[in-house]
Amino acid sequence: MERQGTRKFGTGPLSNESILRSEMPWASFQTAGIITKDQLELIYTLDKQEKTLQATLFQNKGPEMVTLFVDILAGINKDEVITYALAMLSEITDADASCALLFTSLLAETQGAIDPMAPVLKLLGRSSVFIVEKAAIVLARVLAWPPPAGATANVEAKLALHLSTFAEWTVAQLKQVSPVDAAESPRVGAAMGGLQTLVSSARGRIAALEADALVQLSTLVTASTLSHSASTVQLLYQTLFAIWSLSYSPEATAEMASSKWGLVAKLVDIVKKCSKEKVVRVALATLRNLLGTGTASNDMVVFGLMPVLEVLMQRKFADEDIPEDIEILHNTLQINLLTLSSWDVYKNELDSGCLEWSPCHKSEIFWKVGQPQVVGGKQLHGGQAARSPSRVRGPASPGDCVQRYIGIHQAFTRWQTDHDSIRRQAAGNAGAKAS
Repeated sequence: MERQGTRKFGTGPLSNESILRSEMPWASFQTAGIITKDQLELIYTLDKQEKTLQATLFQNKGPEMVTLFVDILAGINKDEVITYALAMLSEITDADASCALLFTSLLAETQGAIDPMAPVLKLLGRSSVFIVEKAAIVLARVLAWPPPAGATANVEAKLALHLSTFAEWTVAQLKQVSPVDAAESPRVGAAMGGLQTLVSSARGRIAALEADALVQLSTLVTASTLSHSASTVQLLYQTLFAIWSLSYSPEATAEMASSKWGLVAKLVDIVKKCSKEKVVRVALATLRNLLGTGTASNDMVVFGLMPVLEVLMQRKFADEDIPEDIEILHNTLQINLLTLSSWDVYKNELDSGCLEWSPCHKSEIFWKVGQPQVVGGKQLHGGQAARSPSRVRGPASPGDCVQRYIGIHQAFTRWQTDHDSIRRQAAGNAGAKAS
């Protein structure tokens, strides 16, 4: 039965809900030969239903439903219709994630003759940001599924190509905009939504890593901490969410723990300074996943996470996962702190330029046992090893670090005077042991 005439979208911000309130002239597409009579009845059965019922109907007639949407997206060029179809697919795959598997199943069943992903991939080049955003999310949900059982080598190769193409597209969109302007770019937001969805699966994480997503995400973390606008905070949250999802990959955690990006230091700094609970939550969850990987645990101590955790323990959070992450981080790092050489912590602090009153510096044992290295000071920077935590505070910018190193001898002289009695006592203890 034919529906009434078309009603255009409103002028407010687009959402699935606002779009799906509109009416589509489905009958005219059947008259034009774009869809068949059976497909017309199928779309009438599906349209305007509650999304869980839509998902059930979609599952019951999987191949027919997928073919219907492929024909609509490939055969109709009007933004209103494409937007409507994508909003429907977004709602259906959100209600039942396994509906996305029906797309790859159709590819396998037809031996690649019907490629349901091809028309959706083309939509990534459209000018409508909403179309790009929804196409990216639908693609991410579809491509995250592994090839169906019994898929031929040709089908597997086509799915792998679509996956790598999509992952590379998301990273390319992030690169096209300067990191400082990324928060205000609608296309960056659309690409980030697709990337967030993609890395929620193991298959998607591998593709994202191969596309160098982690490098770009780390850059965005740095840029997002320079502003506190609502759009910047949202981008920071999305970026950290993607990094957190990637941290479930052993290959990704190894890269995150690498000092070349300083990601651990950035995450600790965000936990220190950010007031948004959702941002703190994903930063803490990522740090938790990095425990025990490379030098990450030591770096968390060096960059001052322990005192921050102690402060956070006194706060109340709406999210019950946050106290658990704080407790696990604190307990694990306490053990790590006991086994880590205090001199190693101090040396790392010197290298980072971020000295502060970390736990080891409050211990008399550190100053007694570490006395030969601290007083001798020749093992680091040509005798420039000693700097007082009371005089040098972190975190610091690279420029600050350079200035601190330039004045290191003067700082050492002042500090040596301040701590003369401690050094004499330590030297006396060392002499007594030698005798």
